[in-house]
Amino acid sequence: MPGPYFPSPGWRPFVFNGETYGFEHLNEYEFDVVDTAKVSRRIVVTFSDHVFTRDAELGDDPAWVFPGSSRVPPGCFCPKRYRHSLDIKALIEWAAGGKAWTLDGDDRYAQIPTISDDGTPLLYSIVFSLDPARGLQVHLHMRVRSAYPCDKTVPSTYGSVTFRHLVRLRAEHKRPNRNFNKRRERPTLGPVRPIRS
Repeated sequence: MPGPYFPSPGWRPFVFNGETYGFEHLNEYEFDVVDTAKVSRRIVVTFSDHVFTRDAELGDDPAWVFPGSSRVPPGCFCPKRYRHSLDIKALIEWAAGGKAWTLDGDDRYAQIPTISDDGTPLLYSIVFSLDPARGLQVHLHMRVRSAYPCDKTVPSTYGSVTFRHLVRLRAEHKRPNRNFNKRRERPTLGPVRPIRS
């Protein structure tokens, strides 16, 4: 049976100061990757509201609180995260040709491409888990747990593998090794991914 495979979060358009923000661009979708064993793997991608919300801060206008936020306490709608989320599907597929970084905790990884943030090159962290999808017509489920421009800090990483190899490992129920060497490679700025003008 073709997708969608997972329940929709049912986010309603968010309205602030007369401007409406929709979320159709974050509907579940699928893409294919040929892994390092030369096997074509179909991946279904779903998104968390952390792609367009942030933690609430003292002094926030209560009107920014996003109804149905999965954050505790409820998070605030973030126009900057939202703006970058409009390109997230294209960024995921483009970054699938590069590296995936291992993060803290079990089964947390990140694609960290370079984007343009109002003309400034900036790393953009797409935090996800990648798990075998049992009983579905896809091989893996990529849950995008958060995505944000790294304008303050870059997440701590513990080594990298190519995204294609991560796909192979996770399809085989394996995980990449972590690298704790102090001199290990870390994400750095690269070519800016041009998406929209």
